[in-house]
Amino acid sequence: MLLPLSREPSGVPPITRPGHTRPRDLLDLYGVTDVKVRETLTGLARDSRKKGWWQGYDDVL
Repeated sequence: MLLPLSREPSGVPPITRPGHTRPRDLLDLYGVTDVKVRETLTGLARDSRKKGWWQGYDDVL
């Protein structure tokens, strides 16, 4: 049974299984505090879940 991520009393998010961690939690874990860097990395993570333009041609490739 997977439990949702929650903050430990120490303030460090528990990292239990790869792929089930929010990017913001990893940025917190690694101490990334720069707002522009955080926005850029969370945007990249969000965009990585979008389908690529080439996936419409999977019947040809």
